Amino acid sequence: PKWTCDPHQLKRLAYSRKKASQDPPCLFYSVGSNGNYQWEDGMYAETDGLCEIHVFDYSQNYTRKKNLERNIHFHRWGMYGSGQPVRGPVWKTLPQIIQALGHEG
Repeated sequence: PKWTCDPHQLKRLAYSRKKASQDPPCLFYSVGSNGNYQWEDGMYAETDGLCEIHVFDYSQNYTRKKNLERNIHFHRWGMYGSGQPVRGPVWKTLPQIIQALGHEG
């Protein structure tokens, strides 16, 4: 199971960043969903839908129709450490993911 420390603080931060016109107000990366969107749906609800959520799971395509309306984006990628050997095209390091999604800066 996934766990988040003080999600209420994330909601306050998201509203503060939205007020300052920062887009997206907050961003989540969720690794290894196995098709279970319970955590992502919970964070969507907890943050009033302000956050952009990206889900990563290389094992199969777990895209859902309701993700589109919830700003939840599924990527069929695995994540590995920078010091490890390259595992294949569906595997990326965190810096590669950040760059591929345009989340730098």
